[in-house]
Amino acid sequence: ALAFARPTARRESAMALVLYDPASPYCDPRTLPERRLSFGDVEVVIEQAFAADGRGGTELGFGAAVYEAAIVLSDFLAIHRDELRGKRVLELGCGAGLVSIVCAKLGGAAAVVATDGDATSVALAAANAKRNQAAIRVEPLLWADAARDPAVLARLGGPFDL
Repeated sequence: ALAFARPTARRESAMALVLYDPASPYCDPRTLPERRLSFGDVEVVIEQAFAADGRGGTELGFGAAVYEAAIVLSDFLAIHRDELRGKRVLELGCGAGLVSIVCAKLGGAAAVVATDGDATSVALAAANAKRNQAAIRVEPLLWADAARDPAVLARLGGPFDL
């Protein structure tokens, strides 16, 4: 049998219930050292390196954490995973690598290449891919480079379908 001590009146007045709400200003998921996320039958653990330095911890800005848009896109890919079958996928601005990792782990894609123009993000995405055993290629790329020189896409393994 379990016995519980009755709190004193003083303790009762000092107690508070704090509900977890990711939208709370007291809990910003970007500041967590890692995120555990599930998309259908795919589970991933993403290391984050967010810093409150005005750039999110990267030189170009905000690639060191998982943002809501990446979660929504990953969820969309999980729902429509058949659309990935046989496709060559290029992600521009991969940040911590969530979308590319999920894309690879969903299976069916012929190739997945994650790119970012920020060296910190490229290293973080590569580490996250290794941690999640995701078969993706991670490369540095500024979006404008591909627009100026079409050969850039060929060096990345293009052409790409998505």
